[in-house]
Amino acid sequence: GEHHGDAVAEVRARHPDGVDVLLDNVSADNFAAHAPLVRAGGIAIGTHEPQPEAPAGVRGHLLLSWERPASFAAVIRLVEE
Repeated sequence: GEHHGDAVAEVRARHPDGVDVLLDNVSADNFAAHAPLVRAGGIAIGTHEPQPEAPAGVRGHLLLSWERPASFAAVIRLVEE
């Protein structure tokens, strides 16, 4: 969206070494731009098909219908890992 670039710049400014976990539940289109914010060893979770293409060293995980309690529990498990 219009503020997409601002959001990426803001995360980079606050977390210059990258973030451990990305949960992108907004759009499939922006996932490719958001995933590089995750540092190596982290996980990038997308909620839109197809399977997220994560950068090298980052685990990509597809989670459909994440609003369900069971799916939210799965997010918590992934974050804890």
